[in-house]
Amino acid sequence: MRWMVVVNTRIPGHRAAALQTVRTARALGSDGSRVTILSPFRWPDARVHRERAIDPSPSRVVRVPCADGIDWFPQGIRALPARLQETTFGLLSGLVAAWCRGHTILCREIEAGALLAWTAHPDWIMEVHRIPRGRLRRMLLRAACGGAHAVVAISEGLVADLGAMGIGDVTVVPDAFDADGFDALPDRAAARRSVGPEDGRPLVVYAGHLFDWKGADVLAEASAILGQQAHVRILGGLAEDVERLRSQARLQGWPCEIAGHVDPRSIPMHLRAADIAVLPNMPGPRISTHHTSPLKAFEYVAAGVPVVASDLPALREVLGEDGALFVTPGHAGALAHGIQAALADRSAAAVRAEAAAKRCCGKTYDARARALAACARGRFAA
Repeated sequence: MRWMVVVNTRIPGHRAAALQTVRTARALGSDGSRVTILSPFRWPDARVHRERAIDPSPSRVVRVPCADGIDWFPQGIRALPARLQETTFGLLSGLVAAWCRGHTILCREIEAGALLAWTAHPDWIMEVHRIPRGRLRRMLLRAACGGAHAVVAISEGLVADLGAMGIGDVTVVPDAFDADGFDALPDRAAARRSVGPEDGRPLVVYAGHLFDWKGADVLAEASAILGQQAHVRILGGLAEDVERLRSQARLQGWPCEIAGHVDPRSIPMHLRAADIAVLPNMPGPRISTHHTSPLKAFEYVAAGVPVVASDLPALREVLGEDGALFVTPGHAGALAHGIQAALADRSAAAVRAEAAAKRCCGKTYDARARALAACARGRFAA
């Protein structure tokens, strides 16, 4: 097969969309298929190019022009330039993809999908990760899904909300983990010697972005309640979000380690060293409560670390009803109490980790690629 993946994120990059796209593309190409990624031509970001942690090979990356300049604006007023960038990339990448009739298109962008539907491209999949708020973009999403050869979504919550919009016949293809990164990990003691801490306290880890709905600030606040009972390490985040959380932690006296962005290839070692991993998603936004399929959830489970998670439908869908210790979302006290309970009863935590592992063991990128290929060939039942 010849695949073309349309995604509005820098490749290479350190956002979750970039990691998921590159790893999905690599798995799609593992059977000899040729894979091309259409990504935006953005104004060079020195940090991204300095931290080129992901090699998109064997995929070919084609950069599509778009209206850029998001990074020139303060973070609080980036909505309009971001919308302009997203729209122009979607339209231009859609035109490129529509011209490529010999490819199977995997499209994540609504405007591009609407163009593919309008041009009646014969072989393409609409992959839905979120549902837009605006009426016009919802209309475009309906048009895209109506014209797609197949529609996939990353969670059951998305399937339900798409159904409420009148979009049916949607297949769930969740996110995944990179099995190669977890195959040769050492035991927890050796991992701890590699990445610390050296003070002997239990290690509690969060690995992901620091967007408000992710809830990392709730974990930072919970670190003050935990005190010397645990070392709380927060990994990941964009530079401005890391600095914001560090400033907040200094102001509030939260004794957590905010490490910032690290090489994604080092994340499995940090997780293997951990005693507890945390998914502190916030209540409220549908993307947090029902739509997300967190990459870090699969990675936590692959590393064999017990999980304490917000009690939300999207997280129960990934981890299972008995795959984590679930706590009240958005409440630092409840999160700290859950961490304390998991540390106090290690045997129960291990049982939950094993249950999550049984549920998630097959959720690799290779399995994801096989599901997408089967979907493209029309082998899924409605």
